Amino acid sequence: MKIGVIHPSFEVVGGAEQTTYSILRALKNTHHNVTLYTTTKNPEIPPEIKICHIQRNSFPIGWSLQRILDTKKLFSKAKNEDILFISSGNLILTDTKKNVIIYCHSTFESELKKLEKIKSGFTKLYYKYIQKQIKFQLELLKKSSVKLIANSNYTKEKIKEIFGKDSTVIYPPVKINKKNNQKNGIITIARYSKEKKLEFNLHVIKNFKIQYKVFGNARFPSQLNYYNSLKKIILNHEHIELYLNSERDEIEKNLNSSKVYFQSSEETFGISVVEGILAGCIPIVPDNSANKETVPFDELRYVENDENDAGGKIELAINGDFDKFLIKLQDHAKRFSEENFQKNVINYLSKFE
Repeated sequence: MKIGVIHPSFEVVGGAEQTTYSILRALKNTHHNVTLYTTTKNPEIPPEIKICHIQRNSFPIGWSLQRILDTKKLFSKAKNEDILFISSGNLILTDTKKNVIIYCHSTFESELKKLEKIKSGFTKLYYKYIQKQIKFQLELLKKSSVKLIANSNYTKEKIKEIFGKDSTVIYPPVKINKKNNQKNGIITIARYSKEKKLEFNLHVIKNFKIQYKVFGNARFPSQLNYYNSLKKIILNHEHIELYLNSERDEIEKNLNSSKVYFQSSEETFGISVVEGILAGCIPIVPDNSANKETVPFDELRYVENDENDAGGKIELAINGDFDKFLIKLQDHAKRFSEENFQKNVINYLSKFE
């Protein structure tokens, strides 16, 4: 069986990219005929896997058009595959007679919100075209030949509620090189973008005098602007540090030496939360979304947007009151192992053989 894995870009390596790497390793180890279709010239994948690289379209007026045109090229190149596996995290579809499997890192609600936007002037024509393409892709999502894998029960239920389409839950792979270091301080790992609500974290932690580190990626102007706005919030708060585009080894080193992992955003899964658990951190997360699946203990979840509740739970975690959950958290996190993920993906694909 020939399988084409479509992942347009590996410029920023986050949870979706790590998931694709794991899918490729699983397919290689089970001797599938697999090809990766991407615009990235040298992604870090096993050398045995074939790569079909296409030249990326570049448009100064927006990445949405770029993504749409790249998608059409990638699907065209993959026309001789038996199955197409989409694992990039975004909704990228074009009309095809092939069986398509989408690994859903999101609920696609953001695509629906784009359809509601109203533009004026020259951008109105551009955006109307983008909205037409998004609407077309959402219609393709309903096809019986398009199968969905959800990254959590939360994602599965949301997609069912919004689109009326069923999906199969396979939790993404999470792994980290754990080291038994002395635990101090608080850490957050998140992309520098507004939906991560990092200003909430900073307002909570400003009331503490313990070290707090935020590690995040930012590539696009909107992300860099958000990062700079956060830096203004922490002026005169030397115990808070923001790190930009750090190496993975540096992030893992700090995860392993931190006492508390603090998060404020809704998540369809939350790979970084589980990484924190595996590193031996106590997770403090909002009581919403898939945070209830990754952190199954009520005591470790605070009332959403409540700075006092979040701060109170962080203080208890720092003082060791929640250390009693460490072993239970480690046991719970085992279900999110790469071994389980790869086994479940291969079992799922066997239905198409």
